[in-house]
Amino acid sequence: MNDHIKQQLAILENDLKQPVPKQLATIIDEVQKGAATFVEISFIAPNDPFKTEVPKMEFKFRRSGSPALLVLECEWLASIEEELYRLNLQVQTQEQEAMRGGTLLLSNLRAADIIWGKGFVDSVLWVVIEERFKGLELFKTLKEEYSTSAKPYESTHLYECKNYLQSCINGFGNSLVFQLKYDDKIAYRILVGAVVYMLDKRFNISLRKTLFPNRH
Repeated sequence: MNDHIKQQLAILENDLKQPVPKQLATIIDEVQKGAATFVEISFIAPNDPFKTEVPKMEFKFRRSGSPALLVLECEWLASIEEELYRLNLQVQTQEQEAMRGGTLLLSNLRAADIIWGKGFVDSVLWVVIEERFKGLELFKTLKEEYSTSAKPYESTHLYECKNYLQSCINGFGNSLVFQLKYDDKIAYRILVGAVVYMLDKRFNISLRKTLFPNRH
């Protein structure tokens, strides 16, 4: 691994370690101590393909002894997700859970892009998805319409990249069951939704459909 890659990975690691916002950290601490309760947690992503805002998290909570419903909104961070998964906290809907998971998968791809290059990662990503979701016509169609990547050549890089991407997708699927406590069928549905969301953002699928509706 050359010095440039090491430098870029160090920058990424620093970015991913941005601390949980102080106000949210305080509320999480209160919840763990029984002094507050989360009423509802929402993942909010812009639905306009022309906009690139960072997704947000909205936390509705009550403090013990108070009927007031309080609301805190903050930008999505990997560190926030780490806390929510640690506390086994789901978001409001399965659709939001899929978008939340897709955002986490996109974040995980950043390291792969630095190490192996985005073009190579894209080509390996389709291979991994085909193997993981055999028989799903949805992914076959998406690949036919939106993949411009050549089949990756056999190499050590292919093996390492595949292992990394498989770990990301399978790890998220396991977290849905073991940390967020979804049953297997719902977890699989959310996992598929998360991968679709990741591909949509990765390959600008919604944007391309909006700009060129008659292309396919």
